[in-house]
Amino acid sequence: MKRFALIAPFLALATLAGCAAQISPTGASVTPSVVIPVGGVTIPAPAEGQVQVAGPAYGPGEDQHWFQQDDYLIADRPYEQGYIYVKLAKMKQAPAPATRNEGLFFVLAETKDQWSKYFYLTRPATTADLTLGAVVICFEGNRGEGGIYRAPKDRTEARRDAWFLSRVTDLAEMYKQSVGVDTYKCAPDALRVPVR
Repeated sequence: MKRFALIAPFLALATLAGCAAQISPTGASVTPSVVIPVGGVTIPAPAEGQVQVAGPAYGPGEDQHWFQQDDYLIADRPYEQGYIYVKLAKMKQAPAPATRNEGLFFVLAETKDQWSKYFYLTRPATTADLTLGAVVICFEGNRGEGGIYRAPKDRTEARRDAWFLSRVTDLAEMYKQSVGVDTYKCAPDALRVPVR
């Protein structure tokens, strides 16, 4: 018991030092040298002096695709079949009878205003959302191995690159993290669903 009492303060100090962020010689913050589990795979922390952000840089109120609560995806025409492209936008003026039920949106990637009556508030898809015929929105900007569209890698990619709206057409390879959307393949984590 005496030996533990003598080393307990040193163990506590070592634990605190290991948990606190370290400062590199350049003054940049680095993660402590511990093992970080990521998606079932263990990835060692960076060596001392290497700068690494611990996880995605989500801002306040952003979801896993870096979408904010007031982000809309708008279309130039109604969805009927196949697929249509949608654009990330912010609503400037709500739809009203005086505007023929069109809302005024600021399209972020194009830095211009656009009127549209085809707009969607969305959220990331869950497994329960993925049923045959379900309307989904897939991120097109990150095509990976096997031609499967993957989730955006970062905030810039998510908010700048293309998204398309279509329907789920095939769930046979869901176990491989691939969902048929129109004639394309999308990873489940690359999908969003309309909530309006």
